[in-house]
Amino acid sequence: MTDETDDGASDLFDGVERAESDIVGDDDEFWYPTVEDIVEIHDAIIAEDPEGEPGIEDRDRIQYAVDYVQHGMFGEKPETVHEKAFALVRLLASNHWFVDGNKRTALNTTNLFYILNGYELEYGQDLRAMLKLLAVREDIIDRDVATGYLAEQTEELAPATMWTIGIVAIAETLFEELGIEPADFDIETDSDDTGSDPDDHND
Repeated sequence: MTDETDDGASDLFDGVERAESDIVGDDDEFWYPTVEDIVEIHDAIIAEDPEGEPGIEDRDRIQYAVDYVQHGMFGEKPETVHEKAFALVRLLASNHWFVDGNKRTALNTTNLFYILNGYELEYGQDLRAMLKLLAVREDIIDRDVATGYLAEQTEELAPATMWTIGIVAIAETLFEELGIEPADFDIETDSDDTGSDPDDHND
């Protein structure tokens, strides 16, 4: 598959059914990233990439993406968790609001969106291929099919897992506020998954 042809897009979601309607919840039922969250995710990705180039092209447009995912715009609004996830990944990957790392930022932000809303996203080469298409030819991706693909790639997290995630998040926040390193308590932590791709240093 190449980024420039329609053939790649037709094969990408082969056999994936269009998404059926999920349970529609009020906005308050979902966690949404802020612009600051997205910028921090991007900065962490660039910091881990020796070839990465820092910088934001348009911060206000990042706010637009956050607002659209949460509230919709012009009579159109993503309702389900998967519709919101696709809107988020689409806007961040296709609009190049960062100098570098747009696709990786889109992937990591969407992954975090899923986790904090109770889902685990299993992503591989198909999703990375979708990100590359979004970056160059967003118009050839069927939104319903892509949303269905995301739904197939996710599983609901068990309550115990969500509880653990919450405790870890609280602990990390406290450590950051107090200027304490986890190593001071002999806590082993996995390095953040920056979603970096060895062949994807330009975006």
